[in-house]
Amino acid sequence: MNESPQLNVSPPIDDEANWYTHNKWVYFLFSLAIFLSLLFYLFPFQSDWNVREDVVKVYFADNITDAHLGIIKRFNELYRGKIEVIPVHLSDSKFNTNERKELITRTLRSRSNRVDVFALDQIWMQRFAKWAEPLSDFFTPEEIEKIISPALSTCMYKGKLYGIPFFIDVGVLYYRQDLISRLPGAAELEKKIREGITWNELLEIRQKYFFFKPIYLFQGDAYEGLICNFLEILGSLTQSNESINLLNLDDERMPTATHFMIDLIYKHQIVPESVTEFNELETFHYALRHNVPFFRGWPPILKSVSVLPQDSSKLQSLRIAPLPHFSGISRYKRSANFTRQRKT
Repeated sequence: MNESPQLNVSPPIDDEANWYTHNKWVYFLFSLAIFLSLLFYLFPFQSDWNVREDVVKVYFADNITDAHLGIIKRFNELYRGKIEVIPVHLSDSKFNTNERKELITRTLRSRSNRVDVFALDQIWMQRFAKWAEPLSDFFTPEEIEKIISPALSTCMYKGKLYGIPFFIDVGVLYYRQDLISRLPGAAELEKKIREGITWNELLEIRQKYFFFKPIYLFQGDAYEGLICNFLEILGSLTQSNESINLLNLDDERMPTATHFMIDLIYKHQIVPESVTEFNELETFHYALRHNVPFFRGWPPILKSVSVLPQDSSKLQSLRIAPLPHFSGISRYKRSANFTRQRKT
């Protein structure tokens, strides 16, 4: 008689108990991760246990230089445990004034807490007043009186103080002394340049010595640098000590200054058409790379610009002089018209 086949049947399995038995370490580690996440969220780790949670953090946005960092370090040490200034670096090499303005605008409009104090060009003061705290109560009248009036006026809006100027800038003419020294009568020519040459004299230099090569650059991109260049030329057309603080489109000097800038490119051809895409840094780099003897710029650019190794030796030959002017207008009168160019 044949025996029935034997089935190998395992005893019943408790699935839930078996999962925990075989995976209890996974369950433990998962629970620990959740616990630690909550712990670090509620009690953030600090590398410096002396820093208190009630320290006020102030975010300062600007093109942060070594001078900024030195002052911030001294301030933070003086107010350690109470106030900490955190620099937000908006590099001049990455952001022009327009781009910086737009970035800060978006930050303030979104009510972000990552910008508390910010530096802007003077021309944006009125636009940013709606987000700013009036500063009059934080400075004594004696401190305010120490600020020169043209700079202070750019910080006022509707009779209230919304900013403090911490440096002043003005357009200057850069020239390559090594290139000028090769020309006939170089010593007399450089003396004339240092005293302030006229536009006609600049045109003569090109015709005599540089022939058909562009010899002058300015900032022509669609940003406030172009407006500064335009106002400098407009101001140099002024025959009095009058300052041009408001632009009057009916002023007969407006089309004259506009056509003159265009003529520098297309009629006189001392300026290449590519300046219409130049900001400060692009002007600087192009001038060195193409050995342009004259270009307009700001004095601080020498401290912030980085150049190619083959152009580094040319930096030693750069000198600063007054911007070109029209004949018959003295330097004193011209300088009186440049106050609206200054930055805060």
